[in-house]
Amino acid sequence: MNRNGMKVNLGLLIILSMSLVLSGCLGFGSNLADILSFDILDDEGNSVLEQEVVIDVKNGVVTGSVKAENLIDAIYGKPVITVNKGYDIYYDGEPHVNGESVYDFSESVEFTVTKDSKKSQTKTWTVILEIVSDTDPVEPGPEPLVHWTFDGKTLPSELSPSAEGKLDFVPGVSGDAMLFKDNACLVISEEFTNASLQFEEAIFTVDLWFNADSDYFYTGKWNGLFSSGSQQRKNVRLLLDGQNIGKAHIHVDGISEAAEINWETDKWHHIALLYDGNSVLMYLDGELVYENADADVQEIDFTSVVKESFIGAQYPDAGQESSKRFFGGMIDEVRIWDIALTHEQILETFNTAKQ
Repeated sequence: MNRNGMKVNLGLLIILSMSLVLSGCLGFGSNLADILSFDILDDEGNSVLEQEVVIDVKNGVVTGSVKAENLIDAIYGKPVITVNKGYDIYYDGEPHVNGESVYDFSESVEFTVTKDSKKSQTKTWTVILEIVSDTDPVEPGPEPLVHWTFDGKTLPSELSPSAEGKLDFVPGVSGDAMLFKDNACLVISEEFTNASLQFEEAIFTVDLWFNADSDYFYTGKWNGLFSSGSQQRKNVRLLLDGQNIGKAHIHVDGISEAAEINWETDKWHHIALLYDGNSVLMYLDGELVYENADADVQEIDFTSVVKESFIGAQYPDAGQESSKRFFGGMIDEVRIWDIALTHEQILETFNTAKQ
């Protein structure tokens, strides 16, 4: 190696050495007044913190998490803090002793880590405890296409009363309910149906609460709870038999038949009619009361035959106004879904309202 090469190498070595010394003096490296680890112990010496403590070296913040049931132990627990050798920990000017000193962590707590109280070797740290849930977060459940509660004694714009009969707001299973009497019903607008009530692969659920009040219920004929049309395909109809109390009539596309479901007059019942892609099912008060497996259901379209749907009546057969089949009694909490509710979801609806 020539002399010039040796001079260059020696020059680089000197510059590198000076850089290392300066970085240490000016604090460009890691701060030796850092907290290396943090924990809080209960009286038996067990940790009360959850997960891994987050130590934010840049901002001087330590964040620990604790379950609600361990909060008291954490708030008045005994922190164990690890720092670099030769450094001490102070709280409010008093020395901290691991496993002995007790602080109130209901609010943030500040510690000072220092070596010989030198300003250049001192750092303030803030400790924060966060409460974490003991259970996994509950995911929100499905939402219906529409939910008519009848609360507030007003009707939404998509519902209009029929010209005949009389509707009244009365106490229901939850808030207000609608009383149908003297051949009254509610009409669901065509615009709302086209915009909001669409069903892929014919899968749907219609559920509601009803009370066939004997003062208003029409004995001797069918009473329509809900109808998107008459006897044609693609429609959904749900009626109660006024001649045979306890019997219902189900119409879903190609399915049209009566079934004994054991409903009673003068009593609130929850009823749900659905198609899950394979079977037509009906539930009364959370219990399965009707099933048609491998049902002949191809399409559900509330506007395929007529443009209006009814709550509290059946759409009349062509030229037969008498087949409108009004319902007499109370209806509450009408929901229409583009999914098939599960048995558990239907049972939850029934049990929640009962409470």
